[in-house]
Amino acid sequence: MKVKHLMPLITLVAATAFVSCKQEDINPIEEMPPAQWPKKRVSRIVFSIGTFDYLTYHIEWSKQHLEAIRCTYYDGTLMGGTTFEYDGDRLSRVFPFDSEGQSYVDGAMSYCYDARGRLERQFFLIPAQQKEQSRGEYYDVVRCELTYTYFDNGKVAEVVLSQIANTDTTISSFHFAWNGDNVSSITRSSSDGSTSVVDNMQYDNHPNPLQFPMGVETMAVMPVEMLEGVLGYSVTFLSGAFCWCANNATDLISGTGHCSLQYDDEGCLISKTITSGGQSSTYTFTYQP
Repeated sequence: MKVKHLMPLITLVAATAFVSCKQEDINPIEEMPPAQWPKKRVSRIVFSIGTFDYLTYHIEWSKQHLEAIRCTYYDGTLMGGTTFEYDGDRLSRVFPFDSEGQSYVDGAMSYCYDARGRLERQFFLIPAQQKEQSRGEYYDVVRCELTYTYFDNGKVAEVVLSQIANTDTTISSFHFAWNGDNVSSITRSSSDGSTSVVDNMQYDNHPNPLQFPMGVETMAVMPVEMLEGVLGYSVTFLSGAFCWCANNATDLISGTGHCSLQYDDEGCLISKTITSGGQSSTYTFTYQP
């Protein structure tokens, strides 16, 4: 989905949402420390179909934080990616860029934290009406938000996806259950009832190389198409990474197929192979020296 720069008024709406978030994050009480990045940092992930290396994800770090993810095709052509911004040690804004390197800042996702430093809300804009199909321009957007609530132990209990127009409209809510530091099940509730998204997920006892701070993969683990353009092409692999979890999932979200993992001498994941429907695909991990 290509989205050209939106009207200045739209940019103002997004900026206003972000400023209002910042005003709430004052006088922290029992503030939680920022989420820790993995000690051994991934620098590249190659996605292969059979023996064909189809996509490569280049993961760029600053001294302390994840800075950007670029995705390239097998021939080196840029597919797109995602840029991450920070306020101190906390994520403040995430926005995608396209195959030409054009950043969609107007469609950025802004992060808001509560008094304890926990992620509380995320605001973002979704293009709603197309002005000229051939140019991919939009003249209207829908403002949406994700709101987070927590269990007493600090784990996420619920995430609510809402559309904010003339009135707030809840689209879906996601309810989480945990087994230690890993998500064991997720249930989605909407006007159509409740459905199980993930149930009884199983994990290894090795560190998850993509245990990034909450909100990096947003709710892209869910079948919510309206978030497709927010994180860009990094969703392709982050959607199945379960970034919140401490360990690596050993079974598949779909429940069909087989998943096998290999590790290096330090116990870090170096490959994950998924076999389903007679076809295998592999994610190969390379780390910073």
